[in-house]
Amino acid sequence: MNKFLVLVVIFTLSCKSSNINVLNSDSNSSSAKSESNKISKLKDWYLKSYSKDSLPGINLELVYQDLLNNKKSKEIIIAFIDTSVDLNHEDFKDIFWTNINEIPNNNIDDDVNGYVDDIHGWNFMGNSKGENSIYENYEFVRVVRYYQNIFGEKTIEEITSDSLKLKLKEYTEAKITLDEKVTQRNEYFISDSTYMVDLSKAIKKLATIIPRSEMTVKNLDSIGKLKPDLLKEIEILNWAVRYNYSEEESISDVDLHRRYRDIYYNIAYNEREIMNDDPDNVNDKKYGNSQIDNNIDKIAHATSMIGVAAANRNNNKGIQGIVENIKVMPIVAAGYGQAHDKDLALAIRYAVDNGASIINLSIIKKFSVHKEWVFDAIKYAEQNDVLIVGAAGNDNENLDVARNFYPNDNDYNGKEISNNFIMIGGSSYKVDKNLKASFSNYGAENVDIFAPSDSIYTTTISNNYKFVEGTSIAAPIVTGIAGLIRSYFPSLKAHEVKQILMDSGTKYDVKVNISNTKEEKFVPFSSLSKSGKIVNAYKAFLMADELNKNK
Repeated sequence: MNKFLVLVVIFTLSCKSSNINVLNSDSNSSSAKSESNKISKLKDWYLKSYSKDSLPGINLELVYQDLLNNKKSKEIIIAFIDTSVDLNHEDFKDIFWTNINEIPNNNIDDDVNGYVDDIHGWNFMGNSKGENSIYENYEFVRVVRYYQNIFGEKTIEEITSDSLKLKLKEYTEAKITLDEKVTQRNEYFISDSTYMVDLSKAIKKLATIIPRSEMTVKNLDSIGKLKPDLLKEIEILNWAVRYNYSEEESISDVDLHRRYRDIYYNIAYNEREIMNDDPDNVNDKKYGNSQIDNNIDKIAHATSMIGVAAANRNNNKGIQGIVENIKVMPIVAAGYGQAHDKDLALAIRYAVDNGASIINLSIIKKFSVHKEWVFDAIKYAEQNDVLIVGAAGNDNENLDVARNFYPNDNDYNGKEISNNFIMIGGSSYKVDKNLKASFSNYGAENVDIFAPSDSIYTTTISNNYKFVEGTSIAAPIVTGIAGLIRSYFPSLKAHEVKQILMDSGTKYDVKVNISNTKEEKFVPFSSLSKSGKIVNAYKAFLMADELNKNK
């Protein structure tokens, strides 16, 4: 039997979560106990400090204990450009921004901003009929689709323009990537489809001998000794039991591979059919709707991102967010797959135009068809003193070498396009060779600072909570700290807040493993980002206070 890699697609928004779904009751009980122990041990580790708790968190608890007395804050708006969000979560009471210039549900653009009934934000993944999309292509698919008629089979020698040569290079790389991904996914589909059938047959066959709830490794091994003719079925089931893998998950994985084949990697898939807009025309803005809470039963990413930054701190429920006295502006620009440059650019501009002080962008992707639109939007945010916090991504790649990850504030020419964009890598709770989260991208030139990203307990849909990991969750942790600074010291500029976050971080003198293989490769943690640090809310607040006094 082939062991296969269970892959979970988390869009371009690189966050991961773990669902427990097992074959036998013994494992269920053990998993529940393990989850309970994990909650007890790690629920709020990222808020702790290394000096006090021996945990490389952000040192937030001391901020609320020691630094906020007799200080007043100003309410600010933080925009989350992400997926749809659960507006009714118990930990989100009264945190959402309201557009006071818009009359609800009258189907009129009262404030004449181009967005009808945008009471709490805007959804760029829908249309005026209330229909909403959730599945999109990956960006390398769009690059191939966009340039294939321009370049066809042309070689670099046939191109005279330097700018076209760069685009041909990107098209060629995207085409290679697409071919490799399609081949790989088809292999997964065939392997997992075979295993799905074999697992179902094995369960049915052995169910005539032993109840399904008693299909443990020990019991299956005992049956194998008595009935050697069932060894094949026992081997199949043993793998499933050992790895807590159920029939339902097997079916789900096959469906996932089918979606990759038919949607994410399918150049013929019409991903903009529902929106009915031209994704290659940034001036075509008449699409979307005000439904920012659609499809939350299918996608919970934004709900988790918002929670870690802004969940209610005083209701004795769930978790405590990092910052108070803010309003959250949800903007839907992503689903399963990867976000469009057009949607990202318009979403950034929407946030700026509606008063956001900070934009959380837990979105990153390889390749970009219209990166100049996003660059222009980032510059627009800079002109209006808006800080953008971006996630570095989860491919364990050096962004200084890969140089094709977006959104970014660097077109990989050695010079940043703005001073208001801060890119966040992901760290773990282990101060050893694993301090860099195994999945996190890095880069002394392109990643500014690191933040906790491993085993972060946060909100999910329907008043629930779960552990997630990924640089997606590291970004809103930094967003929350930035929110604290901007709410208590509103005179500080976006670029000053960025510099404070980088200068005030905590250094860790450890070497970490950056290898993707069994052969480990160690480098100083301080070499993985521009600052070489992990964010420290306490030191950042003190530094902001000092700078504010000097101003």
